[in-house]
Amino acid sequence: MDETPILLKKLMDGCMVRHAVLANNIANVNTPGFKRQDIDFRKTLTDAIKAGDVAKLASSEPQVKVDGNAKANENGNSVSMQTEVGLMADNGLLYSLSAGVISDKFARLHKAIGGR
Repeated sequence: MDETPILLKKLMDGCMVRHAVLANNIANVNTPGFKRQDIDFRKTLTDAIKAGDVAKLASSEPQVKVDGNAKANENGNSVSMQTEVGLMADNGLLYSLSAGVISDKFARLHKAIGGR
């Protein structure tokens, strides 16, 4: 069975969660003491692919974590607007690429079963 749609769906789900987390970081850019947050769903995907365990991947959810490596400014806030905007652009491209691949895959399947 082709597991590509499952992987792409999880990747897109992860992108949506990450977008919300990055947007929250931007919304709190001026909040004293706020620590930037992020998720690392790419590692979860990569590990599942390497292990060949798509069932485990299908049941996994991205975990939001505080970024302990982000440098805090004088008010204790560790959000950099430049970093967040760059990560949002990267995340948006990954989502768009995934959506394009899955759309193409389903279009080819539709054509193969006699669709136009």
